[in-house]
Amino acid sequence: MKHTLIFTTERLQFVAMVYDEAGKALKTVATGDLRDRIGRQIERGQLFAVDPLSRVLALQFYEGHLKVCVCVCAASRLRRGSRSQRT
Repeated sequence: MKHTLIFTTERLQFVAMVYDEAGKALKTVATGDLRDRIGRQIERGQLFAVDPLSRVLALQFYEGHLKVCVCVCAASRLRRGSRSQRT
């Protein structure tokens, strides 16, 4: 089982990394931008949740918006698809 680390910044950039046991190093598997064109950023800080099987990420960066990212691991790559929903 590979463990994935996901980091987000205050500027809403992200990076996903996995630990390569053979090379004893972290490898970047995905990077990107999580910004939306609309909405006001929440003042209390970013909210981020992952389901126990690492299939879906739930992110709240803007008031009244929930961003859901579906994560699929295939051939050592993390592909990301997202859908924003109003809450």
